[in-house]
Amino acid sequence: CFFFSSRRRHTRQRSVSWARRCVQETGTWGFLKIQMEGSTYYLIGDIGGTNARFTLKKIAKSDKKNKAVVKEGVLTTVDYPSLDAALEKFLSDYIGKPEYPKYVCIGIAGPVDGDKVKITNAHWPEVSIAAIKVKLHFDEFFMLNDFEANGYGVLAMPSTMYTPITTNVQIEGKPKILLGTGTGLGECIVTKSPDSPNYVVFPCEGGHVDFAAKDEMEFGFMQYVKKTLKIHRVSCERCCCGLAIPLMYNYLYILEKKIGLPDSPFHKKIQENLEFLLALLEKDPKNEIVNKKIDEVNKQIFPAGLSKEDSLCQRTVEMFASLYGAETGNFALKTLPFGGIYLLSTITLKLKDHIMKERSFLDAFLAKGRMSPLLAKMPIYIVDQDIGQLGAEEFVVRHIKQPTILRNFILKKKKKKKKK
Repeated sequence: CFFFSSRRRHTRQRSVSWARRCVQETGTWGFLKIQMEGSTYYLIGDIGGTNARFTLKKIAKSDKKNKAVVKEGVLTTVDYPSLDAALEKFLSDYIGKPEYPKYVCIGIAGPVDGDKVKITNAHWPEVSIAAIKVKLHFDEFFMLNDFEANGYGVLAMPSTMYTPITTNVQIEGKPKILLGTGTGLGECIVTKSPDSPNYVVFPCEGGHVDFAAKDEMEFGFMQYVKKTLKIHRVSCERCCCGLAIPLMYNYLYILEKKIGLPDSPFHKKIQENLEFLLALLEKDPKNEIVNKKIDEVNKQIFPAGLSKEDSLCQRTVEMFASLYGAETGNFALKTLPFGGIYLLSTITLKLKDHIMKERSFLDAFLAKGRMSPLLAKMPIYIVDQDIGQLGAEEFVVRHIKQPTILRNFILKKKKKKKKK
């Protein structure tokens, strides 16, 4: 048996001598048992614009299906100056202990390109993967785009974790796509080659394509967003994310005031929060409390709109669902995902009953002219739970290495079989 624990010759010789001694004393299988005993600890995380979710787990060396949670928790991103500060806080009880993780995989809201990573909506400084790996003493440190992590999550989740919107059945081997609206608008493609047994996940930044208005109302909203946020270009994400909801509500409110409609009792309840948010966006749109204020306003608008308690909130929900459906249809036309369209995120779950019972989402999804019959054949699902950590776990477990001595033993056995 060859145990390559180091490139240095003398260390390698000591390792081989130790391995031979163990084999002599315990036999080959006894030696392999020694190598496989115990657990490997790993950390998985999912970081959005508002929250950072972490879970520390252990996995048996002898069986990758045998996993157990050691610690889990949710940290608010604005409470920490950087990603490494949040990680240090979460792992502070395990520094210098066996439970300190060797492998770490974090899904983040933003593009991952090389070593430097910018977390788009969390107001944290740019991250260096290599620097954090060294600073926090990890053996392996991976960062995935949050929708890449969700892509792996779709591959790992059971059917009990999603709800079908249409009756269409997914076709095995065909592409899958993911969309999710929350702090931003995330998109991801999952596909595989006919020659490969496994799907491959491709993250993308499709939410940042140009917003395409379909009618005068949507064009007016695009102009309002451009003016309010003082930007020269409006992306699809700007009109189909958490921030879009209070902006959409206020845009529709302005249109109602122009034709002389009186304020509703609900508007008087929301007015103070809404005006504070709009003033904040005008002065400092990158202020740390913007996301908190958006959540507060949305928690008022959504229930009133979904229950049809307030007509203006109802129109806001319908318009938002329509824009979401239109972008889902656009993405589907570019990828032909007969393997399934998966909708996820917090806002998607809030809209779930509306999407399933009303027509605003599906009508906009199908409104693609001659291509409507093609889209009508595609299966659509709503993912009922957060799968970011499930995907990060699927990814990191694939990279947890078996002990070197076991890998070499298995390879040796395979070579013997081939010779026979």
